[in-house]
Amino acid sequence: MTERWAQGEPDELGLLYIDGHVSTYTGRKHRLPKTFVQKRRQCQPAATDTWVHNGAAEPLFFVTSPINTHLLSMIDQEVIPEARRQIGAQRRLTLVFDREAWSPQSFQRWHTLGVDVITYRKGQQQPWEAQDFQAVTLERDGKAVTYWLAERSVQVIPASKKTPAFWMREIRRLSHTGHQSAILTTRQDLPAEVIAERMFARWRQENFFKYMQAEFNIDHLSTYATEAADPERMVPNPERRRLQKALSAKQAQLGRAHVRQAAQQRDAASTAKQVQEAALIKRLEADCDQLAEHIKTLDKRVPLKTVMEAEQIVQHETERKTITQLIKVVAYRSERCLASLLEPFFARHDDEVHAFLKAVFQLPGDILPDHERQELRVRLYGLANHRSQQALVALCECLNTQQVVYPGIELQLVFEVIQSH
Repeated sequence: MTERWAQGEPDELGLLYIDGHVSTYTGRKHRLPKTFVQKRRQCQPAATDTWVHNGAAEPLFFVTSPINTHLLSMIDQEVIPEARRQIGAQRRLTLVFDREAWSPQSFQRWHTLGVDVITYRKGQQQPWEAQDFQAVTLERDGKAVTYWLAERSVQVIPASKKTPAFWMREIRRLSHTGHQSAILTTRQDLPAEVIAERMFARWRQENFFKYMQAEFNIDHLSTYATEAADPERMVPNPERRRLQKALSAKQAQLGRAHVRQAAQQRDAASTAKQVQEAALIKRLEADCDQLAEHIKTLDKRVPLKTVMEAEQIVQHETERKTITQLIKVVAYRSERCLASLLEPFFARHDDEVHAFLKAVFQLPGDILPDHERQELRVRLYGLANHRSQQALVALCECLNTQQVVYPGIELQLVFEVIQSH
């Protein structure tokens, strides 16, 4: 499907929007990898899907990571190779994502490979002077939008003896509240307002997730089944983590002991108490040194098979989930295609057309095969509203011009509407 969509929309492939979406696992039988779930503000068993949308914000493909691989790694290992396979090795590619994949070293490496980035700058920065910003007006969704923008070149990687410095364009937008949104990009050929518009258009992905959850139940858990995971996957060493926790507790005790010793010296406490406190401090310092030395001998990460039994190393099944998600994406893109055909019939296109299509999808009708004429006639019972009825008739006429053949029976689909009275 990705290849078909890419071939049908080649002009939209040079710009790709990337974002992760978390699907939680609510089963209790297995211990699955956890990740932070933003809408619940806690860590839960879940799998992360990395979604890639084209320049028109239409879904292109998604990659499921049952072990919640970091977005930066997913871009390196999955997104860029698949994008290159679709658009070719020579065409430059621009990726748009949020701060989660912030990595100046990766930006520099990608730039040499013909991959540009547009992203928000991570961390707090000194605000620029208000007089540096200029008003720029552009058109978005048929409406005039004014941005207050300023631009500078910034060094994100300093020069070293072996490598030169790496510079990027920083474009800031000044909001009416005085907040400054900092955008960094390696694109040098586009005007600042175009860079800003493409960055802020990333919210169309968030709208996609919201709509898919409301209308297609994208977070629905299709199965509780699990499959074997990679036993060689490296995970944080639990023994090292346990000892670090014990070291922190000892250091806290040592700090409190120093506070008590200072208070005893200030208040001229008895010699016996001071000697006792000094002995405690000496013992705690020895314990801390011993724990610190032991921690240094342990690996930070170890293979998963060394900390879990083989039958416990599982992950959420991906095949069934991938199939159901793909069906939902195809349905979404089909709905979007129908919505674009109906745009002339509705003044408030975004609000009305989807409600109209939902009503159409629920219409009663008849399916009448006609083998003599090689047709599969789909007869829909019309809508009561005259404007909606006219839109439905026009939609059927448009679909009939495509001469679609129903797979398996080789009959051409013909849509018609029974006029309501």
